Amino acid sequence: MRGSSGATIVRDTATTVLKFAHAGAVGDRVHEQGLWLMRNESPLTPKVYTVGDGSYVMDALSELPHSIIDRELLVIQMVAGLAAHVWSKPAEVAFDLDAHLAKLDTLWCNVDDFKNIARDKIQWDELMACLTHGDPTCDNVMLNFDGDIVIIDPIPATPAVPDLKCVDIGKMLQSKAGFEFYRYGDASFMTNGVPYAHMFGTMNAAEWYAALYWCAVHFARALPYVPSDVAKYLEREVGRVLRFL
Repeated sequence: MRGSSGATIVRDTATTVLKFAHAGAVGDRVHEQGLWLMRNESPLTPKVYTVGDGSYVMDALSELPHSIIDRELLVIQMVAGLAAHVWSKPAEVAFDLDAHLAKLDTLWCNVDDFKNIARDKIQWDELMACLTHGDPTCDNVMLNFDGDIVIIDPIPATPAVPDLKCVDIGKMLQSKAGFEFYRYGDASFMTNGVPYAHMFGTMNAAEWYAALYWCAVHFARALPYVPSDVAKYLEREVGRVLRFL
C-alpha cells in the first residue's frame, strides 16, 4: 500500500492487519482514524476490532486492480456508498471560518486567492453538512472478503476542514484529476480529467463551486509531501482549478 502518512501496516492474523505509528502526530492521527472507523462502522469502511495508542486492528483487504477497472464507474460506486453510509449521517464537526483561514496560512503557496474565495465567494450556509470520510480518493479504495469496495484511511474532520459534503467531493475531484498518477507514476491511475458534476449526485451551484474550491485546497495541502517534480504538477493544478473560481 502507498501513502505519505508514515504509518506501517503488518499482518496481525490470517484475516486482520495492524496499522500503527510511533508516538507523535502520526500516531495521534492513526489513533483518531481508528476511533472514527469504529464509531462509524459501515459496509463502506474496513471493520476495526481494537484501537490502541497510535494503532488499530482491522480486516485485511485486497488491492483494487486499477489497471483494468472503469474509473468513472468506480467514482459512481464510491459516491453511492458514501451517500448511503457516510453522508447520510449527521455532521460531527461544524465549520469555523476563522479556523479555516488560519489553516490556509500553512499552505505552501500564495494563499490570498484562497482566502478571498473563502471569505467572499463561498456560500457556507448553503452547503450540505454531514459526516464525511475526509479522504475518499481512488487510491484509498480496496476490496473486502466479499469483493465489495471499501474506502480506507479516513481523515476525521476539524473545524478548519469540516464535515461538509463538498470537502469529500473535492477529494474525489483531486483524485479524478490525476493526483495518484502524478504522485506515484502509476499509469493505471491515468484519467481523462475532472469529471462532470452529475457523477456526484444532486448538487446545486453553490455545492459544486465549493467542491472545486476544496479540490484546489486539497492539491495545495499535498505540496509538502511530494517530490519537487510532482509539486510542479500540483501547483499547476491549483492554478487551473482556481481559474474556474
